[in-house]
Amino acid sequence: GLALRTRKALTVPLEGVQHIDEAIILIKDGKIAGVGPARTMAVPAGFEVLDVGRQWVMPGMIDLHSHIGGTLDINEMVYLTNPGLRVSASVVPANAALERSVAAGVTSVLFIPGSGVNVGGQGVLMKTAHSKYEDALIRDPGSMKLAQAGNPEGWTVGVGRSFMNWNTRDMFERG
Repeated sequence: GLALRTRKALTVPLEGVQHIDEAIILIKDGKIAGVGPARTMAVPAGFEVLDVGRQWVMPGMIDLHSHIGGTLDINEMVYLTNPGLRVSASVVPANAALERSVAAGVTSVLFIPGSGVNVGGQGVLMKTAHSKYEDALIRDPGSMKLAQAGNPEGWTVGVGRSFMNWNTRDMFERG
């Protein structure tokens, strides 16, 4: 295991104190096994201790509206609804944008198609720091991208919101 010593650990519980000053974070088998004040938390025998000094440690952020999982922002502009389009086919693990997101503390993204049409297709939920798709994958499909205003109104000759609503209902009824 690994024991991180840090100046401050952001713990973000639903209730109570949101941080621990002078903390120890225990990591075993790639998962957090415990977090507590250094003055009261014992480091188990055999754990490597890494002191990160004055740096803070926090949980990874999750971006649930992301277009950085591949090299292109996917917009299939032929049909107004594209429920069968899957961005998983365009994932490029360890691309430059994903590497920047890891550096900024983003550990997972929901990579989704663009909003050029009413229903852009299926997104994929993935981790950001892996070089192989199989290791990065959390869930596929991870979502269905739906855009009800703005960009889809510029599709072809322009569509109104009533037509987008009808199209969406029709797609779900057929599904």
